[in-house]
Amino acid sequence: MENPIQRARTRNYFENDPVDEKDRKSNKKRGQKKDQGHEQKKELENPHMDIRKRSPSQSGDGQIEIKKEGKPEKSVQKSSLAENPFQRARTRNYFENNPLDIQKQSSSQTKDSRVEIKKSDMPEKSVKNGSLSEDEKIMKLRRTRNAVIFGSAGIALLFLVVIGFLGIEFYDTYLKKIATEKVVKGEVNVVLKINTDVDFEQYQLLDEHLKKFPGYELLEKELDETGKGKSPSQFIQDKLKENNLNFQNDIRPVLGQDLYVLIPNLESLEKNLWHRMAFLKDNTNALLNRQAEEHRIQKGFLAQSEISQSKDESKVLGTTTDYYAMNKDVPKMEPLDFIIASQIKDLKEAKRVLNKIKLDKSTYKVKETKLKGYIYYQIENLKCKSDKTVPFDVNTTYHALIGRNWVMSTNENDLKEMIRQRKKDHVLTMLKGPFIKKTQEMMVLENSCEFKNVMDEIAPQKEKGIILGYFKVNFKKFFDIPQGHEESYGYSPTKYFKYPEKFVFGFLFKVEQSGIALRSVSNQVSLKNAAKAPYTQGLVEKIPTMVDGRFTDVYFENENVKDLYYNFKENNLTKEGLDEWNKIRKEVDDEVGIDFERDIIDQLNGNVAAALFAKRELEPEGAIIAEIENKERIVESARKMIEMVKTAYIGMLSIGSGSSLYMPQQQENIGDYSINSYYPGTSEDQEQMNALIETIRNSQLTETQTEQGTIYSYKLPETSFSFDFGFSGNILILGSHFAATKEIMGELANGSVPKLADDENYRTVSSYIFPEGYSKLFVNTFGVWNMFEYYFNQFGLFDQQEDKDMFFAIGAIVRTINLIGSVNATSQDEQSAKSSVYFNIKELPKEVKDRAECLLEE
Repeated sequence: MENPIQRARTRNYFENDPVDEKDRKSNKKRGQKKDQGHEQKKELENPHMDIRKRSPSQSGDGQIEIKKEGKPEKSVQKSSLAENPFQRARTRNYFENNPLDIQKQSSSQTKDSRVEIKKSDMPEKSVKNGSLSEDEKIMKLRRTRNAVIFGSAGIALLFLVVIGFLGIEFYDTYLKKIATEKVVKGEVNVVLKINTDVDFEQYQLLDEHLKKFPGYELLEKELDETGKGKSPSQFIQDKLKENNLNFQNDIRPVLGQDLYVLIPNLESLEKNLWHRMAFLKDNTNALLNRQAEEHRIQKGFLAQSEISQSKDESKVLGTTTDYYAMNKDVPKMEPLDFIIASQIKDLKEAKRVLNKIKLDKSTYKVKETKLKGYIYYQIENLKCKSDKTVPFDVNTTYHALIGRNWVMSTNENDLKEMIRQRKKDHVLTMLKGPFIKKTQEMMVLENSCEFKNVMDEIAPQKEKGIILGYFKVNFKKFFDIPQGHEESYGYSPTKYFKYPEKFVFGFLFKVEQSGIALRSVSNQVSLKNAAKAPYTQGLVEKIPTMVDGRFTDVYFENENVKDLYYNFKENNLTKEGLDEWNKIRKEVDDEVGIDFERDIIDQLNGNVAAALFAKRELEPEGAIIAEIENKERIVESARKMIEMVKTAYIGMLSIGSGSSLYMPQQQENIGDYSINSYYPGTSEDQEQMNALIETIRNSQLTETQTEQGTIYSYKLPETSFSFDFGFSGNILILGSHFAATKEIMGELANGSVPKLADDENYRTVSSYIFPEGYSKLFVNTFGVWNMFEYYFNQFGLFDQQEDKDMFFAIGAIVRTINLIGSVNATSQDEQSAKSSVYFNIKELPKEVKDRAECLLEE
């Protein structure tokens, strides 16, 4: 190669190849022949020989002789000359990218130095015509192919990323199924979760229970507000038909099992409730004053009374239209906003119904709006004229399909808020994380503390019911009297009770195989450390199923009443409430000498129970059973209560006869009461009245010794009122009749008859309510109705056969609710009280039901 640059490249090619130096020196010493180097050069020209794989031990095959002026200059290991095209390309690139300085070559080399190697051995351009060698063409083709492959892969990857982004976003927006609780607002005042599945088992059971009532179809018509004999279900379906929708074809295929109804704000109710309160102080007093005046007028004492002529004094809340005329400044109630949402059972059906509404231009006017990838619709019902006086009557609503939920709102901002929150929960939005602008998040229903607490307390195992819900109000806003009206409108409950800032009441309506269960929870009352016990334990284990020939049809028991009382005072009364209660206690103590806490509450040392015993055509009896501290203190308190009863009875005699009793200032004993000169009767009547008062004054508590123990009795003269009490150990038995007290005392001592806790009906009730609590209730409606029937007959209220028939028919309806049971308990954190009520429904005998139905139809 005459070109010096080419020679330099060739030299560096060999100099930079990892040749075994030891082999080169040994070959030089042996004086390797010139033709051996020539043979190696031939091997170098062979493109199919891999020199690197040759063994250096092979004679004459492991070296290439480089001649300089006919003499061997260097020996290069064949493995340094990679015949592989990729190796040759790397070698060529190495030479092309190393700018060699020819002048720095060793002075020992002469101009005539030559490297005997063919041009075809080096993959470089032809000097003459600039065309590419065969190897360069291959390498260029491979580089082009690689560029195309990597470029295509990059484009495909980018395409997949874009498609994946759009696919995930489309999935999050239109296909991903999200629970309704994760979509709708959580900061709301009212939540109703209604099961809309008509095939739900509890609806079938409810229908079976309702059919047990006599005259159910007639009762259905009576309860129908439309007056057309339509059931509520039929009424709703007719309303849908008026708006060109069909429940079976359009609603049922779309909506999922649970329908949520939410009311975000009760502000309009809070603003207008105060003037409707029934307990407003001055107006109630005005009513009492008015009644007293009318009474005195009727009795002919107009001359002796001073009747107020004040116009405002006779205005009574809720009784005259003048009251409302006086309060024209009261704002009218505005309609309440609400949200309705449900999971979509069939997305295709939902879109069909939506298109049906959009195309029905004679009924609806629809406007579409895009927001955050979602489309929401403003739908105006052209056939509905909104009545602002009705809380839920609206003609314009806003709809969107969010997380496969159909969400409807009467407030556009509420719907926008739910869409924005759902957008934040998209996968790609969450991946952006710190790169997106932080805004205040809307709390969804699933994260609402009120919703969680209600679910945990009344449906701990996620029990399903027909309706589950709660409402919460701000007590201060809801019950406080508006400023400027305190003088006219009386007391504010928040002044006396420690109501929470947010009062929450939750409930569950559930249908069981043999009846209906209602559960509730409320934070209105806090009873920390309240005693509780299982439903079948306590005094109920000592009360017999029958007393004096009468069944125990009503039973109520409270656990540890003394602790419960002081617990309530401490946790639920404000300082003003305590002061007011203590003031009332002192007034009673001053009047009759009984301190409610000292003489009654403090004498209790455990549970207190009450029972009613009834049987048809027999006078009902009752008893109070209590665990006590000291017998003597109870007897002393009883004597004080008798004096109080005397005072009250003499006062009733005065009002009933039109007389006016007075007591001289210097006299304090009840016996010193006498009739004044205004008594309208004859002197003989006056003497009889004075004699009766004297008898009442002299009546006292008596003691009777029996086998069961001492029974203390008191009977109010000229009345049927009496009470008898005795003791069995540390248990007080206070009966309405002597026989009831005596028999209960005997049963508590002997325990020879079946007890209520083991009764089949009582056990049936106990299996459907909370297992334990601080109070329990049991009612047999058959016995209760027997009590009503007895007193109705005694008072002569059944003079006409028609009255008797109606009483029988109504009684049949009431008695179909066979048993009622209830238990009150504390919540898990003891900050709330919860209750469970169970109604056992049992069909009456056929002849009784048929007779009742005939009477009702007549």
